[in-house]
Amino acid sequence: MDPTLVGDIPNSLIANLSAVGILGATVLAILKGWLVPRKVVEEARADREARIADYQAQVADWKAAFKASEEARQVLAGQVGELLELARATDDFIRTTPRPGRTANR
Repeated sequence: MDPTLVGDIPNSLIANLSAVGILGATVLAILKGWLVPRKVVEEARADREARIADYQAQVADWKAAFKASEEARQVLAGQVGELLELARATDDFIRTTPRPGRTANR
């Protein structure tokens, strides 16, 4: 930029343009959403924290449900094992019991 051109511009005009530029930039920042009031930011943070707490509570509930389900599954698996053992013993007993017209062999 040519320094002789700046020298011809009065200082009051530069100061006024600077103030208008700052005001324009501020208005633009507000309209674009780059500059928001503190209250809006605090409300957004509070909402986010509430959602995070809700999600953490849901995760804890799902973990508890999974743990209860796994415990029930393990109990059922043990019961099924016991029933299979009893069924095999009953089958062996029935197969070895002599019946009329059959031998004791399988």
